[in-house]
Amino acid sequence: MTRRPSRRELMNSRLLDVHRWSDNQNGERAVTDLQKELGLKNKRYKACIMVLLAELYLAWRTDPARYVSYSRDEEEYGKAGRFHINKFSYDVMINTVDALWQRDYIENVIGSAIAIDTETDEVYGYRSRIRLTKRLLKVLVRNRVKTSMFGRSVVDDVIVMRGEVEKVKVGKKTIKIRHPPKPKKEPQRIVTSRKRLEEYNDLLGRTYIDVDNEHLLPIERRNIRPYDLDLTRKRVYRIFNNNKWTEGGRFYRAWWMECPKRLRKYIVINGDPTAELDYSGIHIQLLYALIGINYAETGEDAYTLEGFPHRKLNKLVLLTAINAEGALDAVKGTWQQLRRKRLLRTYGLRSHEPLYEILEALKAKHPLIADRIASGYGVNLQYIDSQIAEQVVDYFTQRNIPILTVHDSFICSYIDHAPLLDIMKKAFTRVIKHYVELKYVSEVPEFLYTGCDVNNNDTGDIVIPIDKKGIGAYQYNIINNIPYHMYKQGRRYLKYRRTGDPTTLARVTNT
Repeated sequence: MTRRPSRRELMNSRLLDVHRWSDNQNGERAVTDLQKELGLKNKRYKACIMVLLAELYLAWRTDPARYVSYSRDEEEYGKAGRFHINKFSYDVMINTVDALWQRDYIENVIGSAIAIDTETDEVYGYRSRIRLTKRLLKVLVRNRVKTSMFGRSVVDDVIVMRGEVEKVKVGKKTIKIRHPPKPKKEPQRIVTSRKRLEEYNDLLGRTYIDVDNEHLLPIERRNIRPYDLDLTRKRVYRIFNNNKWTEGGRFYRAWWMECPKRLRKYIVINGDPTAELDYSGIHIQLLYALIGINYAETGEDAYTLEGFPHRKLNKLVLLTAINAEGALDAVKGTWQQLRRKRLLRTYGLRSHEPLYEILEALKAKHPLIADRIASGYGVNLQYIDSQIAEQVVDYFTQRNIPILTVHDSFICSYIDHAPLLDIMKKAFTRVIKHYVELKYVSEVPEFLYTGCDVNNNDTGDIVIPIDKKGIGAYQYNIINNIPYHMYKQGRRYLKYRRTGDPTTLARVTNT
């Protein structure tokens, strides 16, 4: 009897990309060989085998234990489904998978809505999963198939619209159901945004982006949350919510957006160390700007409360509440974050009550914006900060300088942090001046990228505080003195230097 993989093994997976393709003769020859052996003569089967072959091989090269998850639900192959493609149908997909499985070319784990984790006894569900076997690998080797031979047949839409969410009462519980998006005419700004985002993704595809997790400090290793990063995922999407072009719109889905904060400072771009700059308290600044107040000019600390000494806890409650739909959601969200970070005991929390008290105290401290705290208004603020992020990203894309966005923060090669700081302030001013009188005059002329650090003297204009993070010079010097071939990221960088291929086929994890 075949052993069922553990939950930990099943979670090591990537979602099937139905647009994966290859026109290379080696890849086509491998597909033709398989098609003849499987007896699947239709051209739709040939297309399906090509997609599966590409995805299985790329997953194996990233991590030999990695699965590719797919669906055996026919609805997901319909026009509104995640796996919809014109080249083949649901029946073709299932028949092809089953044929490969029967001939021992793949392992196939059928999905389940209810499964028991043998390690924790928790109930969980998962999609069906497949991964290649040695027999299929021999076919690929025999036909000299390389990962560089695979691309994408079509470029999927980088602008994603999600439908509205409805709360439905089921017994004693209330669940959220997201409806499919309704057809909606795109305004010109969305058409322009799509073009900009395609150019940005093209730049990211030509950029070597990696993370040097092997040089985390011991204290950082102990305190970092679990992570599992697929470094091949460099494509970025803008996702709008509730069938509205003015809600959401943030950038998502690239691997660095799922990277823990403690690990992000070890990201390298084209082999260079990086710095991360982020707007400090941007949603607080935006809420006040919408009522005509430049909060940075007040000099107030948004999170200091009399009687509640833990500023970091107050900050977490407020930032969570801004994106929550109500007080209950805000408190539950804060509690879950504290539990995940193992900070409940640190703050002496045994119930939700103190968090409700902090929330009320924060509303009292900010009476002018209290009605928009824990009100579901966060998606509107996300749209505004996504406009700012888009301007920053587009500026550097047009100059062929790769930067990475993580919502309201940006990661760049350390050499580029000075121009990034300036452009962040310019973009913020350009968007916010529609709501509040704000002016930022840079003393720095138009930046020309020369490959060296730019001397940028901050004018001291009160626009918005910006924090900068990165590894210290001492630690960087230690890392820089270690021969590249001595560790995994170093070897990947050497390969990039020798071949010029920016594709990073690696899985980085601490699980």
